[in-house]
Formats: sequence, C-alpha cells, structure tokens
Amino acid sequence: MIKKLALSKKNSPKGFTLIELLLTIAIISILLSVSILSYLTLANKSKESVDKNTARKIERCIYIYISSTNDKDLSQISHTTSSELVSNLQKEIIIPQNTDNDRPGTYGPYLESDISITPKSSFTGWK
Repeated sequence: MIKKLALSKKNSPKGFTLIELLLTIAIISILLSVSILSYLTLANKSKESVDKNTARKIERCIYIYISSTNDKDLSQISHTTSSELVSNLQKEIIIPQNTDNDRPGTYGPYLESDISITPKSSFTGWK
C-alpha cells in the first residue's frame, strides 16, 4: 500500500505546463502594456496643462507690463527669444526718462522666478 502511494506521487504532474506559463506571461504583458500607455497619456496631458498655465501667466504679465508702462510694442525690454522675454519679466525693468514712453521709472518684476522656458529645437524666437 505504501509503495502504491509513493509510485502514484511520482507519476503525478508537478508544477505548471508550458502552455499555462505562456498564457500567464501573455496576460501579464498585455496588462502591463495597457497600463504603460495610460500612464504615458496622463503624463503628456499633465505636461500640456503645465505649459498652458505657464503661457497664461506670461500673457497676463505682458498685459500688466503694457498697461503699467505704456510700452505697447515691448521695445523697452529685449525679447529676441521667449526665454529672454521671460527672464526680463522676472527682473526690475527701468525705463529711462529720455524715451518716447510717457511713464519712465522702475517696474516689475512681473513674473515669479520659478518659471522658465525651454524652447523646442524648432523654435526660432519671437517675430
């Protein structure tokens, strides 16, 4: 009787078959790819949202600058690139007395120093 039990245990399959393992790996890889895609979509949406908020802040600061200095064409601050414009809006702007502007004086800073612009390689600057 004991010999029969020992023999039946030796013949019984132990572990998983190759098909079971392959199915498990396939299911896990499908779930992983779906979760990675949804994560990347959320990450891109959040970056886009941050960029839009930064653009709104810069737009508001330009409007405030124009209304307080009456410098409608932004000629008093150098702005050949977007990052240069942002860095100048983060500093005090001094408009001298001898310019065409009717409001000489010191203005700003209009923008927090934690905002920075890193233009894409295709960006050629403000025109």
